[in-house]
Amino acid sequence: MSFLIVILYIKIFLIGKYDENKLKIVKQLLQIVTTRPIKVKAFGGIDVNKTLIPACLSIVASYTIIALQFNNIV
Repeated sequence: MSFLIVILYIKIFLIGKYDENKLKIVKQLLQIVTTRPIKVKAFGGIDVNKTLIPACLSIVASYTIIALQFNNIV
């Protein structure tokens, strides 16, 4: 569950009158999300997280430089 979804749930639960039961549910939800973070994998092995885009850009830049170097030699 992403952080934005957790915030959405908190806003939904806290709209209206102050209720101890709602507050307890929100605290339990936050505890579950923080103690057991969700790990998303694509194609069974690629971690989908905040490092995916820089890694892809790095690979594209490296192979582009290599292709340009081979293009000048041949």
